Amino acid sequence: MKIRCPYCLNEFDNSKARLICRNTLKKCTLEATDEFVSHWRISRDSPMALRPHIYSGGFSLFGAPKLKACPVCGDDIPDYVCPHCHNALPRDMVVNGTDIIPIIGGPGVGKTCYMVALVNQLKRYGWRVNLVSSLDSMYGDAAVKYEEMSNTLFKDKNVLDKTAVRNDSLNMPWFIKIENKVKIKAKKPTYLIFYDIAGEQFASANMMLNQKPLQYASGAIVLLDTFDLPVVKDLLKSLGKRASDVHFSIEKTVEELFNVTGQKMSGTNAEILKGCPIAFAFSKADIITKYRDSLGCFDNTVMGNSLFIENRRYSMPGTFGKNDFAAYINEIDTISQSFEIALRECDQAEMLENNKWNKEDVRYFGVSSLGAEPQADGSLDVEKVIPYRVLDPLVWVLNRLGKIEIV
Repeated sequence: MKIRCPYCLNEFDNSKARLICRNTLKKCTLEATDEFVSHWRISRDSPMALRPHIYSGGFSLFGAPKLKACPVCGDDIPDYVCPHCHNALPRDMVVNGTDIIPIIGGPGVGKTCYMVALVNQLKRYGWRVNLVSSLDSMYGDAAVKYEEMSNTLFKDKNVLDKTAVRNDSLNMPWFIKIENKVKIKAKKPTYLIFYDIAGEQFASANMMLNQKPLQYASGAIVLLDTFDLPVVKDLLKSLGKRASDVHFSIEKTVEELFNVTGQKMSGTNAEILKGCPIAFAFSKADIITKYRDSLGCFDNTVMGNSLFIENRRYSMPGTFGKNDFAAYINEIDTISQSFEIALRECDQAEMLENNKWNKEDVRYFGVSSLGAEPQADGSLDVEKVIPYRVLDPLVWVLNRLGKIEIV
């Protein structure tokens, strides 16, 4: 099975994966490898570079090498590492493969807030569509960061700080392990890979071209700013209110998306984006709910939360079944059509009719990570932070990829 490493993004056959000893308590020999220090651009003497022994796994006729004890210290609980960059990978990822689904967007669009809200809602409500998730990072970095940011957002009720720009290698990816469990039967897990890429990096063409995850994506969630819709800007202006600053327009976001995804690493010829589900998610969509009576182009469905989150009547009491999921997908289509109408009214129809994708591979969503507009100091004047439809883009992408099963 071919595996795409989420760190260096090189492809390798999973039979070529190597093993790394996890034994640090018994003082396994610490060593720096050329592959690892080259990837992270660090010194061989750096504490990060010195890690336990890396070695070959046991013979396997098919698939990943068999796990075996470390030949140096005898520890028998190793991890897999990529043969190209020697970064540690989750076992299920090497055995079952990966799906890379990046979340991208320009500066000021609220991407980090969205990622945190997405994980929060996935952990709370994902089970209703048979999705069980866990946050994992082989270096523990993402899990710690998530807890800190989750507390800031949901307990302290404050907006998160912007992501810092990196000029060297890729940011440490977040591994989101998704398992689709249908009653007793458990399907193989899927790993979604999220990169917390600063919006300024997206806005820079030179840096954007180095964001390789987009070129190997199985699907993508692209965040756009609801405040950049002329119908919203005109409304706020008529009410004497100042719209939030938009640092990166809808048009520019889509243009930069094509700058990257239109080219493959193997050549310079543009390749048509077809078969890759793309969810365009308009962030800060709580503004639509707030002024619902004045924004006639949006269907009332946009105003409610996701069908499987709200306690609505299901076709079978207590069970979110196939009929309910079909109704939910129809709901997503209705919302998407509302945004299509708004985009056409904004003279941005070319975004809808771009020949680089199939219409069925694209949907438009309204999401709100906060559920309400923050105050000037970044705090939220609400009793409880309730995200709004943040799971819709991910559930739709997973469904298009055949990763959702409802009985």
